[in-house]
Amino acid sequence: MAKKNLNKKVGKNNNTPNKDKDMFYVQEDQYYLLQALIDNIPDYIYIKDKKSRFIIVNKTKADSMKKKPEDFIGKTDFDFSPQERAKEYFKDENQIIKSGKPITDKVEKEIHSGKESWTSTSKIPWYDRNGNIIGTMGISRDVTKRKKSEEGLLGREKSFFNALMNNITDSIFFKDPSSRFVRINRACAIKHGIGNPEEVIGKTDFDFFSEEHANQAFKDEQKVIKTDKPIIDFEEKETYEDREDRWASTSKLPWYDENNNIIGIFGITRDITDKKKAEEKVKYLSFHDGLTGLYNRAYFDEELNRLDTERQLPITIVMGDLNGLKVINDAYGHSRGDVLLRNISDILKESFRKEDIISRWGGDEFISILPKTGTKDAENIIKRIKELCGEKSTTEMPLSISLGISTKKSPSENIDDILKEAEDKMYKSKIAESAPVHESLLQSLRESLRKGDYRTEPRIKKMEELCRPCRKKAESFQYKA
Repeated sequence: MAKKNLNKKVGKNNNTPNKDKDMFYVQEDQYYLLQALIDNIPDYIYIKDKKSRFIIVNKTKADSMKKKPEDFIGKTDFDFSPQERAKEYFKDENQIIKSGKPITDKVEKEIHSGKESWTSTSKIPWYDRNGNIIGTMGISRDVTKRKKSEEGLLGREKSFFNALMNNITDSIFFKDPSSRFVRINRACAIKHGIGNPEEVIGKTDFDFFSEEHANQAFKDEQKVIKTDKPIIDFEEKETYEDREDRWASTSKLPWYDENNNIIGIFGITRDITDKKKAEEKVKYLSFHDGLTGLYNRAYFDEELNRLDTERQLPITIVMGDLNGLKVINDAYGHSRGDVLLRNISDILKESFRKEDIISRWGGDEFISILPKTGTKDAENIIKRIKELCGEKSTTEMPLSISLGISTKKSPSENIDDILKEAEDKMYKSKIAESAPVHESLLQSLRESLRKGDYRTEPRIKKMEELCRPCRKKAESFQYKA
């Protein structure tokens, strides 16, 4: 810097009139020492007085604006920068002078000669020897390359995020603290029947789901926000007012801003309806008889253990044995026997109550648990079964089932003894009831023979052989009675 120019602005001559009392003056040797130091620093360094006028500017800053350091002395940012940017600089410096608090690492965008650049700036108060603030000192570093790198990285991350949002088949959503949608992905829009994901902004689950499900979802999300604890892989049934319910596995997590404040929640939902249906099918098959649709013996045993409690008393067991199944299987084939089993099962379903457990005990045996049911009510159900069997029987397929009942009335009774008693009563009924069924089947076959179906003759002989033991048992039972 030329000495004559220096003396105009800074000068050491104390006799020189001071036209501006706020303008700061330093001794010339100190100035040159300071200038030499800061000119060799690669960052932008500058010192300003209380009116934000430049007193010292290093060569790096001057070169960045294609000027000389002395070109800045006595001038302000309004002489070099756009009006709005200069106002921001002036405001920051005034704040520092008034508060005494520095501004550190503030990233700012600058435009000089149409060229955009970014700087990271720190400004601190400048004190005199008496501790009075007399201006500000600043240091700025060009971070344009870093900023562009960050923007490039941010751009790539944004591209990755958009690719994820647009192509993943799971539903992704972001919500504000009031559980209103901020953003959803394409899969979530399709799930809700929306063409453009932006249409969902500001809406809530109450706009898409049943009130029951929307209420539960809202409670879950508010809990996440309040406790800062996520919900992970929660299986829930999503219910709708106007379409089929679906099953989903959902995770909901707190959504933070850059200062680690919770600003809402974000979540991901995977449709598991097909998986759930498959699981339910496996569960159904594991507890149900495949032919009749009734519960199987494994389920019966499990439920008997569960229901064998004092609060379920009286508990009645009804055991049944289908009459004529072996005869029909041998005479007509097992497919005809299967029809008989299904017909009897339908009658049982129609006769027992919803809360009763009806199971296929074995090949031609059935058993039911009637909780909180006494003997009299159970007898009424048996009566209903007999009536329906009579109504739906045909000559070719008589429907008959021998039944026995036993009731547990007090906790001291053993449920196994109740089962044994029901079974004994069933067998006694079977001895008396099976013979008429066999006779009816024989008569049906003879009728077919008279009509010219000679294929039935071997069947009649076989059935007569099968029926002889039944007749003898029935006759013996009647004689003893």
